[in-house]
Amino acid sequence: MKSLALLACGLLSFIVVSTVSADVSESPGYAEITSWDPFAWKNQEGAIAQTVRKGIINNTTGAKNQGYVANPAFLLEDTSLSDTPGTCIRELWDTLPVGTGILEVTAHGQTGSILAVAFSTKAAAKQWMEAGTGPANMKLYHFTRPTTDAWTVEVSSQWFITNWQAQSNASKLIAFITGCEGAATSTKNPTSVVTAVGGRVGFSPNHVIQFAFAAGKAIQILKNMNGTVPTTAPGSARSAAAAYSNADPMGSDLTMVGNGATTLCPAVAYPYQGNVSPTGVTSNSNYGTGQIVFDTHLRTTGVDPSAALTWRVTSGTVTLSNFQWTNDYTITFIYTANEGGSFGVEMTAHANLIVPSNHGGQQLDGGGLTSGGVAPNMVDFVWDFSADSSN
Repeated sequence: MKSLALLACGLLSFIVVSTVSADVSESPGYAEITSWDPFAWKNQEGAIAQTVRKGIINNTTGAKNQGYVANPAFLLEDTSLSDTPGTCIRELWDTLPVGTGILEVTAHGQTGSILAVAFSTKAAAKQWMEAGTGPANMKLYHFTRPTTDAWTVEVSSQWFITNWQAQSNASKLIAFITGCEGAATSTKNPTSVVTAVGGRVGFSPNHVIQFAFAAGKAIQILKNMNGTVPTTAPGSARSAAAAYSNADPMGSDLTMVGNGATTLCPAVAYPYQGNVSPTGVTSNSNYGTGQIVFDTHLRTTGVDPSAALTWRVTSGTVTLSNFQWTNDYTITFIYTANEGGSFGVEMTAHANLIVPSNHGGQQLDGGGLTSGGVAPNMVDFVWDFSADSSN
């Protein structure tokens, strides 16, 4: 590894925390937030990492209120430079993506590699490197700066391909690599780190960058994905691709790789006109069809559509029937009433039954017809429609 690139580089941070039609999204298969921070002992790096970590977990800026859980047992860090790695032990490193929906790994790096752990002595770094799988694709690196003298383990893209990629793909995790050159490739390193890590979708710069800029973009993407921004159209940029476009329209800070049709959790497809029907006062007073379309592939096996979407008569007389899944993101129904009669109906899509096909604990982010799907999730989606015989 070139020392010049490392000296210029900021922190490398994985937040590996994936439109309806052909681009219906999928959500991660698990709702666990896993964090790995071997440089927490460095004041600047530790402070930045904690800011990003809090940004991921925070109710409004991150994923917590989209059904994700930050288990303290998986917030792994090394708070002092010594011969021990804190909680960044090798056994956990080898299987870090297993059971993870969002994975955050903070480490220095450059094109094709990162520094996964740091010790005060070469012997301790060598012991960590040789204690687990794939040491052939790792090497020791003496990391020095004016105030830092550490022995680290450099992990190559090939190691991630061999040891993490299948795990990450199975978990369908989301990866943000917000430090230097995580999306960069070269003749020597044809696969970027973010691609090698795998998962459903990933974000990273392909150049040397100030970590704070990239970290800010990562948090901005999460704000879009949980529906809290853009404030002018809440819930309109919940897919990873839309969130990325809205947060970084020029592609100047982060590069997206993988499948942009990825959500943190399901919501009603945006825009709602046509995806939720009927709404308001319908002209079909005695017979009609209705539907609700979601933005994410859902678990339908064993889920009764007439339980997932229920109805309550608020006035007049009307009957709803023939509830069915027409695909794994749409429920349709039929309503019938006396000819020329007036009626009102309240419809409720139940959050605990509208869950991703890769259900790991996330539930529907209900929002509303005007507000969109906006954190928190586990909120029912409710709308009304009616017929007025006087019209």
